[in-house]
Amino acid sequence: GQYKRKNLSFTKKMSFKKKRRRYIAIIPLFVLWIVISRSKLENCNHLDSIREFQSFEEITPKDLLRPFVVRSINSSALLNWNLQWLAESPRGDLLIDYFSDARKTPERGGLVPDAKKKLKVIAHELSQKNSTVKLATEKIIRKFPHLLLDLPLDSIRRALGAAHFQLHKVGYTLTAPIFIGNAGGRTDLHAEPIANLAFQLQGAKRWLLIPPHCLPFHHIMLPVDGRAYLASRLHPDAVVSTLPSTHSLTLFSGDALFVPTFYWHRVDYYNNDTAFPSSPTANVSFSSHDEIDHQDRGGPAIGISLFHFRPRQLFFSSGPYPRAFFLLLLPNILKEVIGWKTQ
Repeated sequence: GQYKRKNLSFTKKMSFKKKRRRYIAIIPLFVLWIVISRSKLENCNHLDSIREFQSFEEITPKDLLRPFVVRSINSSALLNWNLQWLAESPRGDLLIDYFSDARKTPERGGLVPDAKKKLKVIAHELSQKNSTVKLATEKIIRKFPHLLLDLPLDSIRRALGAAHFQLHKVGYTLTAPIFIGNAGGRTDLHAEPIANLAFQLQGAKRWLLIPPHCLPFHHIMLPVDGRAYLASRLHPDAVVSTLPSTHSLTLFSGDALFVPTFYWHRVDYYNNDTAFPSSPTANVSFSSHDEIDHQDRGGPAIGISLFHFRPRQLFFSSGPYPRAFFLLLLPNILKEVIGWKTQ
């Protein structure tokens, strides 16, 4: 019996060594996969302007490689989605994770929800003057996927691919978090392994965008909550001054922004009554200490993002950096796919 146990232990060690050799042998292939077929990368010192369209019908497949904006889109969600609508049953009865202070930096946990209440209670807090609460949850659409029919899905499917926006894919390769916040709130610089079509339904958001290869690796960190995105080590006040060039634009009610896979972005929230730049694409300075009007006469900024997985964009047409990021995030991506980590 003792001989059998020793032999079994020896066999397990040999099996482990064989597996380890296989894993080590795969590493050069991954490195080759990242480096090979390098696409022409955009010059980080002189970024091209972001294209604007008046309808989804104008978009071509080549446009999906870079951010673009579609202005003045009509939809039922634009007319009906507000705090009162969210607070109504059965939506208002959902127990939701949220951010109690949207002004926190990533080092202080600003990218991780720190509180939980019913949606109708959160909606009431968001309606209060000087509220620092922020909502960023996919649970509403997971529970009620038919709500996506309030968006112009037919036009979206024709322009961006019908396969990506089927209701049965909600919670799998399609997630649709709703974002709500008042002026002064923000989401700090981060990047995700999926593309994003962000709709602005009320208020406005100011976006800062950076191509995947334009943020140095020493400014990148994995999220503390184990979810599938990359965060930036840069202090919120230092983003613009540290990087050579960035995109900046403002989304107003009825606008939609397409953010390609692993594009870095930061979002600042503004109420309906806040003063904005004279031009939606004007260059602006981002600071967590900006003097912002908190007089909430028009309600908080409300938006929804359609996060969808575009494998062809990730693996073949976006250069080596997204591929490297994908490998770095693979364990976290698997956690989200099986539903272990959601928000």
